[in-house]
Order: sequence, then structure tokens, then C-alpha cells
Amino acid sequence: KSSLDPSHFLRHLKQIVFRLGRTDFDIFQQQDAAEVLMFVLEELCGDSVYLHDLINVQVKNTLVCTSCYQENVSEESHRLLQLSVTKSVQSSLDLFLQSESLTNDNSVFCNYCNSLQQTILEHEFCKLGRCLIIQLKRFININNGVSKNIQSLLSSPFLSVPVVVDSEIKINRKFNLKAVMNHTGDLNSGHYTAYINLPSSGWCHCNDSAVMPWKREFFSSSSSYIIFYVVILFYSIFLYNL
Repeated sequence: KSSLDPSHFLRHLKQIVFRLGRTDFDIFQQQDAAEVLMFVLEELCGDSVYLHDLINVQVKNTLVCTSCYQENVSEESHRLLQLSVTKSVQSSLDLFLQSESLTNDNSVFCNYCNSLQQTILEHEFCKLGRCLIIQLKRFININNGVSKNIQSLLSSPFLSVPVVVDSEIKINRKFNLKAVMNHTGDLNSGHYTAYINLPSSGWCHCNDSAVMPWKREFFSSSSSYIIFYVVILFYSIFLYNL
């Protein structure tokens, strides 16, 4: 019902960012929300195993050589999961999990073949925290410049994410939409707003000091940039590769 002056928080944020090596950070200029959010998350997590597990996304990457069929498996952790922009968050997630063929200039060196080979790349989630933060790849490099993808994307109330338990079982974890951060403008200038689902009063639209009730539970927007989900304590199990 009332706005909060963020200047005190921003002053501390500037100190944190300076300490992490970004001496050019200026709280009075537009900053990329995803980059700043990463600084905040790293500071919050610190040495806390609980907070690390709360927002950790563990991705298993498998490279399969199409010549000798040898596999090279690695894992990486994400605070923010970056997804391409499609018609919906669910389809963007499904696209991320699709197999990708790496050929020509993207061919991978195979240690068994001792040469560059066509390779199949697959992603799987092997661990998810209770919170899932998704950054949409709105800004892309085109012709030595940065352009913004303003395709409209549907952020629905629910998201289904398959997580690998072992070689034969996946668990479908269900997530509930909690907030959407929006950006209008380009890389150098613009404006941020947010939709937030408050436990006490439901959805609201935050635009600087103006906070207004919002009746929708899903959003189709060309400005959505960072999307926040929280897990629902319900999941289904199904078998595959039997």
C-alpha cells in the first residue's frame, strides 16, 4: 500500500558490486537486471548450503560422437537459467531440452576419433531447487551489434520441469508462477516494471512507486525478461528408456 525508498539498499548493493570487481557500476544509470540479480544472489548465498540449494539448477550435458558413439558427460550449475524466447515459457524450456546437432563450425573434437566430429548435445536437469529463476535471452548479437527480441511470450501459472533421478526415472516437478520482471526499451536505456504474486493480496503490478492490484494470473508480453517460479509440492513419476 506504500512504496519503499530503495536508496539504502542500492548504496549497499554498490559496495557489494565494487567488492566483486565491477568498479564501473553506477546506481544512477540503467543496469542489466539479470546481471545485478546475480550479484544479489551470490551475496545472499555466500557460504549458505541451504540458500545455494534453494535456487540451484544443476544441468547434465551429454555430448555423443556420431562416429564412435562415445559419450562425454559434464555438469554445470546455474543461478539463472537462460532460455530462448518462444511462444511460451514451457515451450522455451522444452526447446532447451531438445537434442542439438553440432556440425561444421560447431563440430566437437572427439578424443577417441582424434578429430573434429559431428556431435549430438543433450541437456537434462539432474537437480532443481525450490525456486526456479529464468532469464529470457532477449538481447542477441546481430551484425556486430546488440538487438532486442520483442516477441511476445506467454508466462502461464504453471511450469512442468522433468528432472532425471537415475538412468530410468524422471520426476516431473511442478512450479508455480510467482513474479515476472519486465523491461521496455533497448540495451542502453529503458524501464523496468514487475508483476508480483503476494501471499496476502494476490497479484500486483509494480511500476516505480505505483503498486496496483492485477487480476490476471498469466501474462503474454513482449517485455517479460526475468521470470520467477516456486515449486509445488506435487510431482508425477514416469519411466523412460526401458
